[in-house]
Amino acid sequence: MKLRQLIEKEYELKITKWHDDDLLETDAGKKRIYHWNDQQQLEWHIKWRESCRPTIDVMINRMIRTKSGATHISFEEGWVSLHDEVTTLYPMEGHEAKWALLIGEMLASGKQWAEEFRESDAPIMTSIEQITSKVDEIVQLDEVARLVLKRSCVEAKNRMAAAERLKKAEDDQPLPLMDPFVSLTQAKQIYNVMLWQATTKRPERGYRSIRLFLEQWLYENGEESLENLITVLHRHIDLTGQQGELILSECLQPWELDDCLKKLEETRTSAEGLAQFEVFQQRWETSRKLVLLLSRWIDNERKKVAT
Repeated sequence: MKLRQLIEKEYELKITKWHDDDLLETDAGKKRIYHWNDQQQLEWHIKWRESCRPTIDVMINRMIRTKSGATHISFEEGWVSLHDEVTTLYPMEGHEAKWALLIGEMLASGKQWAEEFRESDAPIMTSIEQITSKVDEIVQLDEVARLVLKRSCVEAKNRMAAAERLKKAEDDQPLPLMDPFVSLTQAKQIYNVMLWQATTKRPERGYRSIRLFLEQWLYENGEESLENLITVLHRHIDLTGQQGELILSECLQPWELDDCLKKLEETRTSAEGLAQFEVFQQRWETSRKLVLLLSRWIDNERKKVAT
């Protein structure tokens, strides 16, 4: 049976148009097909999404149930799930409370199902020694950019040392499993409901997705909005305790420098190299601000408790 016929039969809907990117127009609204080749990965995503139930107006794009109540159907050598498709972006500034609730729930669910995918490890960064040596090898850089990157390597070494000290202090803390963060545009709006469009990616252990989320939020919305977001997030997870220390440790990791060098290795022209360098500069400054803001916020909250 073809996939179109199978979906119409199992989900009891009529497909009126099938787009090339697996977007469906149906008599029940727009839907999107997710393909899965790894059963363990699929099962983790089902459990993670099902346990993320913040409120009736903040939701994860869970699997639409078939007529028999199944979360997915078998097709060829893998599986398929169906999800509601929404295109309107959810607003950010002024709506920090809902965003914080979403992040808090995703973290809680990530810790709840952390042992369900044991072989999923935290991302590993290139050593600072290797990063430093690569700077001299990249030919698509002018000398000014090369000098800036070399100076950044020195700062990166200090940041990594500080991150390691924080991490060692919290070695006994289990790390959550997270659906890797892609973009703030994953948050969609339908009526007054926030619908977070999760991915089909392999879950990632640790707080890198939280760091990327906070970094993008700061870049898009500024320091005041981020501080409001963090303040509300603190109601859902203790940012002055161990979890806050681990998030700060992740924010200190110079991922943007590692990412920049990897992308520079793939560039072929000076123009491409300059473009990557400019992206790095923006991310570097944003991550600096993030570390300062988060560490200052944690210190201030601890002082409030102490007085």
